[in-house]
Amino acid sequence: ATVLASSAPEAIWVPWPETLAGSLALEGRHLLASRSDRCSSLVVGPGLGREGETLGLLAEVDRLLDVPVVFDADALQKDLVAEVAGRSDRAFPLILTPHDGEFERISGHPPDDRTLLDFSGENTVITCLKGPITRISNGRRIYFSPFGGPVLARGGSGDLLAGIMGATLAASTDSQLEAVCRAVVWHGRAADCLARSRGQVAVRTTELLPELANALGTPCHER
Repeated sequence: ATVLASSAPEAIWVPWPETLAGSLALEGRHLLASRSDRCSSLVVGPGLGREGETLGLLAEVDRLLDVPVVFDADALQKDLVAEVAGRSDRAFPLILTPHDGEFERISGHPPDDRTLLDFSGENTVITCLKGPITRISNGRRIYFSPFGGPVLARGGSGDLLAGIMGATLAASTDSQLEAVCRAVVWHGRAADCLARSRGQVAVRTTELLPELANALGTPCHER
């Protein structure tokens, strides 16, 4: 943790009690409860692990916070998604960011358009189904993003998308669906900028970061 903190001085780090296996312990939920008034959105899952106590913590945290929540990576477990999405008092739809395999795991069905619509509608969630053509659905319609390409077919790119999504949700004054779509397009456009400047093969996920500003500014083909 010390090494990570020194490499990202702009991040705010909060020590958290651990389980014996080194995952986040349920007893630390008070740390988030005491900071809940500073939270505008929440992203959980990347690097989290799948220990039962830690996944149980996510359900507790979701009850504590009245903000948009993104479940990514290890948080995409069928029982957990069903429990959290099924809360009748949710102020915002739960947002899920699976790739094809994760979607099949939480839905029990192959990731075709009909299943995506039905799953999102029945569970009252916004699903961002990542792939060569990323699809976003709220259960009523599907939005398609053609941006990104092979640059995004590497470890960590989905974690970056989840973080961008948390930022657009926190800054959003309108619908969560639009904020999710903005994040997907921004992420994909940054990948397109990187592909044009560095190619699509010998690049690292962290090289997407400086391209985020470029994707918002001058069109990539004019750089």
